[in-house]
Amino acid sequence: MGFFFTHQFWRITALILICAGMAGAGSAVVITESPSHVMRGEQITIDITGLSNNSAFSLLIEATLQITPGQDFLFETTNFVMPIALKDGQISATTTGTQRATYSARKGTTEVSVTRSADANGVFSFSQAQSVPAGTFDFIRLEGTPQPDKNTIVSSIQLRGKKSGPDSSHLSFAVNGIDNGRVQLIVYVDGSQALYQTVTIGDGITPVQTTPSASTTSGPVTVNGTATPTPVPVTNSSKTFFSADRTVSLTVERVDFAGLVAVKATGVPVTWTLLGDAYTIAPDSLTFSVPATISFGIPNNTDCGANYTCFIGQYRNSQWFFVNSTIRNSTITAAIDRAGTFALIAYKNESTMAVSPSATPAGNTAPAGTMTPESTPTIVPVVQETSPAPAATKAPLSVLPVFGALVIGIGIALGKKQ
Repeated sequence: MGFFFTHQFWRITALILICAGMAGAGSAVVITESPSHVMRGEQITIDITGLSNNSAFSLLIEATLQITPGQDFLFETTNFVMPIALKDGQISATTTGTQRATYSARKGTTEVSVTRSADANGVFSFSQAQSVPAGTFDFIRLEGTPQPDKNTIVSSIQLRGKKSGPDSSHLSFAVNGIDNGRVQLIVYVDGSQALYQTVTIGDGITPVQTTPSASTTSGPVTVNGTATPTPVPVTNSSKTFFSADRTVSLTVERVDFAGLVAVKATGVPVTWTLLGDAYTIAPDSLTFSVPATISFGIPNNTDCGANYTCFIGQYRNSQWFFVNSTIRNSTITAAIDRAGTFALIAYKNESTMAVSPSATPAGNTAPAGTMTPESTPTIVPVVQETSPAPAATKAPLSVLPVFGALVIGIGIALGKKQ
């Protein structure tokens, strides 16, 4: 009787622990969108499951509008149901190919509206640090006057912050102002891509062959204290994409779309200083047969000279890497061969941080212009003297299957002893 009780007790205990471990391992966030094709005014829904509080949440809505040259454009999301709040967050918006534009949003009795002329590259941008409350926005809108030669306009809205609210919810909105076009929906959670979906509006986008204008090589413009990156000279097959806050640009060839999403940087070496946010390229599966050029605007009053070395860092496989970088005026650029997460970094030149001999940032040693889009990117790991802090355990219950196996072993051993 004693053996039976002991044996059964250990078997039941082990089974409970194993089941608990399986439940814990399977509680990952899941985010989906539907439908994939809508008409003007129809609803788009994003379903969210398993999104825990304080997760770093970023939503990018980027619309490509088919427009009639010379006519004003409008892109808006109406009846925008936001079931979760985003604390310590940011709202950013940008539109390219414009002469003048307005960003506006209304929630209940509160309305915000910002109108300004586009910069020399035809880009309007707005960015404001704030918490995003839960509830229903009447609209979030971008509208304006396009440049005379434009057939398409690209408008982006990004909401980000620390999530607060229910773990499972439905975020929804209707798209207005677009008869024909497309919307890219991109969600990142804690720096990892959780959703990448293209929604076709009406008949979609009709390809139009355009010739790049001379304005693509004009100088940087300061936005919110940061010099906006200057697009590199382009060819007929290349495109330049901007982050919603206009801090980062990506110039690529033979790529139809690439999103630049601001995300929270994690695991930054203690000897590095992060200059702003990290930005990730979506979709995360993108590779570039001809190296792409990523550009960061250097914030005003940032010492990237005798006292500090500035460069672009890349985060992959839970580790930060140095990327060979070049400084030109108020912009720092690097050639990259694939999507990833990147950030503008600085460290003191007198720092005791040990780096590999080849990891000296090119911005201080090579004259401007030595890096071309065809060059091979140099990406090397940084060796730290100070060991990084252990990564936080995301799912404490994930150790339970192992513990359960140990319990089974102990139970068998006790049973044999009996």
